[in-house]
Amino acid sequence: AAAACLLLVVAAGDPEGPRDLEERMAALGRAPPCGVVLVMGGGAQEPQSQLQQRLDRLRDLAGQWRLQLSHCESLEELERARLLQLICRFVARDIPGEVDALHLLGKGISRGP
Repeated sequence: AAAACLLLVVAAGDPEGPRDLEERMAALGRAPPCGVVLVMGGGAQEPQSQLQQRLDRLRDLAGQWRLQLSHCESLEELERARLLQLICRFVARDIPGEVDALHLLGKGISRGP
């Protein structure tokens, strides 16, 4: 069974993050119907320009497959970003009306008949 939404997590401070994401995308072979690239943390030990270059590369990779990119520098920011609601909106984007994200947990969701 396929996942309704693929979540790929990358550490912002990892210089190998973009290459690792490319390898994971190549292993998948094709774009998922819905996906989010979550970039966690910051590059506290490096110049801001290097972090920005890495974020730009990750944004480019996500864009190739039309994946949503979200960057959270802390767990608190991740909680405020309401990642579950973000994923829910992508999974249920063709369903009219508002969908409660908690009702989607553990459910099989299909775009097909």
